[in-house]
Amino acid sequence: MVEIPDDIKGYLKQVQKYHFWLLAILMPLILVPLAFTADAKLLKEIDARSSAVKSKVESINSVARKTAEGLESFGHPQSGWAEQVSRSNDNLRKKTHEQWASIWDQQKPIRKWPADLGSDFVRAIVRLKPGQNLSTRFRDRYLDRIRRIVQELPSRIDAKESMEANGGFERGEFGMPPDMDITDEDADHRVVWDSTDQNELFQTFYWTSTPSTKQIILAQEELWAYEILCDVVAKANKESTGSHNATIPYVSQLAVGYRAAEEDPGGR
Repeated sequence: MVEIPDDIKGYLKQVQKYHFWLLAILMPLILVPLAFTADAKLLKEIDARSSAVKSKVESINSVARKTAEGLESFGHPQSGWAEQVSRSNDNLRKKTHEQWASIWDQQKPIRKWPADLGSDFVRAIVRLKPGQNLSTRFRDRYLDRIRRIVQELPSRIDAKESMEANGGFERGEFGMPPDMDITDEDADHRVVWDSTDQNELFQTFYWTSTPSTKQIILAQEELWAYEILCDVVAKANKESTGSHNATIPYVSQLAVGYRAAEEDPGGR
């Protein structure tokens, strides 16, 4: 074991006696430089991260100042973009409505309600606004009278009328059925209209209870379409003297609306 010299023991005793105060003086001299060194390193890292964040924010802000190529009229998504899109949508809706109104006006001569329904019925249906309903007496009147009006369709193409609620014979293929006999009554007309098809058409207008206002409007639109088709056939056969020299001598099926869309059409 190493022995401490006697001349040093006195100093050690003094150090041991006053070591607290000696450390109190030395510790700040050691720790303060270390603290400044740590703070400088931390501040440097904070500055670096702050610069990175500012760079990202600037990149995002720069997008708002750019213009989308090909969309100059709308600009880029920003405060005024939604307003511009809203104005564009309003203009599109306006143009669509104007086009719809133009077509509606062009079809006005076609949309003539049958006079047989009565002038009071026609006034009521023409003045009807969306969401409103016809009175029960008018709907019952349409139920009773529309059948006779539909039965006038064959006469528009100069065909024998054979419309009934049920019945008729099997429909043949398009054109004159090979097993179909032309009666003397058929020979008196330009067109032979399949009786089964006439009956199926008739049943779509043959309600057993009071129809709703919507049913009446849709049914009348179908009737207008049938009248147009019949007028086309009549015009095609205008120069003929009978079914033997008619351009359209036979009608296998005349269908619009649900009858045209359904594979196996049925009545209402």
